[in-house]
Amino acid sequence: PAAKAKPKAHPRAKPAPSRPGRAEPTRGHALLDPGCSACTVRVGSAGISASIRGGGDRDDTAVWAETLRPERPLEVSDRVQLSSAQPLDGNLAILQVRDRSGTVLYEIYVAPDRSLHLWSPAGSLQAAATSRSLGASVPSFDERALPLSISLAPRRSLVVRVDGRARLRLPARGARSADAASLRVGIDHYDGSPGNLVVVAHRGIAAR
Repeated sequence: PAAKAKPKAHPRAKPAPSRPGRAEPTRGHALLDPGCSACTVRVGSAGISASIRGGGDRDDTAVWAETLRPERPLEVSDRVQLSSAQPLDGNLAILQVRDRSGTVLYEIYVAPDRSLHLWSPAGSLQAAATSRSLGASVPSFDERALPLSISLAPRRSLVVRVDGRARLRLPARGARSADAASLRVGIDHYDGSPGNLVVVAHRGIAAR
């Protein structure tokens, strides 16, 4: 089954750790599950990395959140890597775009076999819920990061490109959700076991 946005307490906002001599983003903030000492978001010139230690609902969120300009086409580009220290045993949500109400428009998640997928709930992109494989696997940190781009034209279509190739074209049919208003990258939630260390890197994330 596709990864699902879990109902939970709102994560706390926390400034991302800064590193002397590195250029830092000028917008956005980190969101971490309250009380999760193992949840981290690090921001630097190499991109954004997020880590958690388990799949419990109280300790599986570590994201960088940014506000978007609504009512305009949106392209999100990224290059992703996933730690190979421990295998996944559940779906891992690594990127989300939401509307003003917080409803997920689409989510990019990694399955236990490291394959990359797109998920969208009913009414967001289409009348029915959508879960599609993107035909690629997320590499580990000792491999080249996987280029990914998602283009969203409000109420018209979504196109996903992986490593420069169009992997998914999804026309908007019966969508009810509003325009894109926020971007979350890192680890939004993990459906795996508690105590399982997970680290994700987003190299060169951009939204325009």
